Amino acid sequence: MPSSSELHDALAKLRARFVASSGDTIAAFATLADQVQRDPTAPEVLDALRRELHRLHGTAGSYGFHEASRIAGALELVAAKWIADPALDTEERGAVVRQFVSAISAALVATSGP
Repeated sequence: MPSSSELHDALAKLRARFVASSGDTIAAFATLADQVQRDPTAPEVLDALRRELHRLHGTAGSYGFHEASRIAGALELVAAKWIADPALDTEERGAVVRQFVSAISAALVATSGP
């Protein structure tokens, strides 16, 4: 069984890997924002957005990025509503996802220090 120190080191490595990949994560959400802007009712885009939000919500929380997790979880609920009601907020969806990209960038940067 791993020691407490070994578990701490393993978590620190996973957190560092998460931080290193955060630029790619933010870029992926920026791409999704563009796609939502172009076609705010496309089921495949909304499903991809919800799936990525779900992934980020869980992963960020697990690695100690609680604000990023909270923000992703909140938008995940909104994306689920968009999927359920294709007419809901169609004009604002792209802007909402763009605001999320800014907020998630700030949240990840604010907590990525040592």
